[in-house]
This record gives sequence, C-alpha cells and structure tokens, in this order.
Amino acid sequence: MNQANEISFFKDLIDGKEGYAKIYCLTAEELYAIAQIGFNYFQAGDLKNAKAIFEGLVILNPVDPYFKTTLGIIYFKEGNYDEAIEAYSYVIENYPHDIYALVKRGEAYAVLGRNNEAIEDFNNAIKKVQNNKMKQQVITLLDTMKKD
Repeated sequence: MNQANEISFFKDLIDGKEGYAKIYCLTAEELYAIAQIGFNYFQAGDLKNAKAIFEGLVILNPVDPYFKTTLGIIYFKEGNYDEAIEAYSYVIENYPHDIYALVKRGEAYAVLGRNNEAIEDFNNAIKKVQNNKMKQQVITLLDTMKKD
C-alpha cells in the first residue's frame, strides 16, 4: 500500500467503513468460520461467548450486515433492547432491503412500548417482503400490535 492508500484506509477505519480484518489479512471465509462458532454458542444458549465473538466480528468488519444483525439478536435476547435497535438501525440504514433487521427492530420497539415505531417498521416490512410465509408472520405481528 502506498502512503495515500494507507491514509485512505485509516480514515475509512476511523469512519467505520473499514475494519481490522484487512490489517490481520482475514478473508470473508475466515470471518464467517468464526461467525459459525459464535452462532453455535448462540444456539447452545451461551449468549456471553456468542456476544463476545460477534462484537469482535463487528470490530473486524463493521459493515457486514449479518454480524450486526446477529449482534442485535443477542442484545435483544439479553434484554438490551436499545442496543438491539441501534444494531438493527445500522443495518437498515446501510442495507435498506434487509427486511429481517426491519422486523427485528420492530419487535424491539414493541417490547419497549414504542408501538408507533414498531407498527411503522412492520408496515414497511410488509411492503418490501417477497416471501409469503414471512409476510404472513409480519402481518400477524402487526395484528397483535393493533389489538394492544
């Protein structure tokens, strides 16, 4: 890397557009192998280790929507709803077609009693979703919100 590229890289690193994975020469395959270990912890109910792995992955590659969304799910399971919303919001802002993060954020809003925001997320998800099964699940969530 020449000096101009190095400066650009470190600026992107500071701005959160680049991660430490590049410094450590970690490939996407290696990062996803690590993610699989974290997911295994998550499935086993070991949120502490799952969270540590996914927080590390977000540092290594802060722009990967899977890492951020999964970290949001872990925060949600821990009851850290505001942190979950922050993780989901990042994904939604940077990957506007990510319906899963939109639905999960709506669920977090609902738990916090922020019903208008939850309903807005669910309505936006219904407009975007192509999968009929997922659409029906979101409609069910929305109907539940409207009954409360």
